[in-house]
Order: sequence, then C-alpha cells, then structure tokens
Amino acid sequence: MIKAVLFDLDGTLLDIDMDIFIQNYFKLMVEMARHRGLPYQDLPKKIMTATEAMIRDKDPNRTNKEVFESVFYKICEADPNLMAAFFNDFYKEAFPRLSSLAAPMQGAQEVVAKAFEQGFKVAIATNAIFPYSAINERLKWAQCHDFPYELVTTYENMYFCKPHHEYYLDICRFLGVQPHECLMVGNDVAEDLVAGEVGMETFLCRKRILNEGARRIKPRYEGDLLLLYRLLSET
Repeated sequence: MIKAVLFDLDGTLLDIDMDIFIQNYFKLMVEMARHRGLPYQDLPKKIMTATEAMIRDKDPNRTNKEVFESVFYKICEADPNLMAAFFNDFYKEAFPRLSSLAAPMQGAQEVVAKAFEQGFKVAIATNAIFPYSAINERLKWAQCHDFPYELVTTYENMYFCKPHHEYYLDICRFLGVQPHECLMVGNDVAEDLVAGEVGMETFLCRKRILNEGARRIKPRYEGDLLLLYRLLSET
C-alpha cells in the first residue's frame, strides 16, 4: 500500500525548459559577479565542475553542500566567505527574476493538495543540487510552496543525488517508509524512474519528458498530472 508520494519539481510540478533556464541562470549570475568585482569569466565552468563532483560523490558522511564547497573553493580564486555571501545574495535578489521562464504545470497545485487530502506523506524529491532558497523559490513558481511537506530534498540536507539508489533510500529512511510504500512522480527517465530499481512505484510525467531513451525499468503509470489526480482520488 502506498503511504508516501514523492514529487520531482522541474518538468513535473513546474513547467520549465531547463536548457533555457540554465543558460539564463548562469548569465544572471555572471552579471552579478562581474558587478561585484568577483571572478566571473569561468564561474559557470567551475560551478559545473563542483556540481558534477557532487552528483558523483557517494560519501555518506558529507552533505551534498559540503562536497560542492570542498571542490568549488579549491578552484575558485575568490575568498570563500565573499563567495558564500555572493551566492546567498544571488538567490535572494537575482534568482527570483528568472520566474518568467517557468509556469505551474497544469494541475500541479491540485494534485499536491489531493495527495495531502488522501493522507499520504508528501515530499519534494527534486535533485538535491541546489540550496533550499533556490528550490523553495521554484516551488513558488509552481504555486506549490505553501504545503507542509515532510521533506524537501536540498543540497543542505541530502548526502546523495539522483540517480543514485541511496538518494531514494535516504528519503525512505527520513519518511519512515519502505520503498514499496512510495510513489515517485517525475519526468526524467534516467533520474526518476530509477526509483523503481529500489522498489518504488513510479509515475512518469510525459509533458517535459527527459532521457526517454534511457529506460531500464517501465513506470507503473505514465501520463499527466490530471491522470495522477484521478489515481490518487481512487486510493
């Protein structure tokens, strides 16, 4: 019996083209760094290097944030304290300006509300490579921020990233459920359907489907959030 529903964010609850978003995200960040007199020319490359290291890492004793910072501050010329303050200000002041690149996925708010109404434990299981401030901001864009989630996975509170099995198993431990008691809802075949390999039920959202050629396991369900709403209503 399903006890918990896990929602991916980007491309699932939030209608967003991540390629366009990332281009504008780095453009805005570089502009702000240049304005503040911080090293900016290779900033996106260095962030991606640290992010890729964070995604690969499987050390259960370091949070994703700790892994990211251990790599980034080794290759960044600026003072770590200055860069930490810069990132905090960026997500507070500049990041919200990217909201024009996204919109709520049709039925997003309603399906999350239905999951709560039906008594499920509900978590936001987005890849934990961003700070909470950035993820909560995107939840606002999806009009899904004002819910009492059991867990929102961020780089501060997680030790693994998608598509590692450990990411999903850690969510189970946090929620106090077994994998077979979870339904993972997402649009990325490579990152979200892998939850099925640890025993979770999966729902593939098709509108913003990613990595469709990477299927290793068939989803239990697939369709849009309106279909998911009906399925949750029947449980």
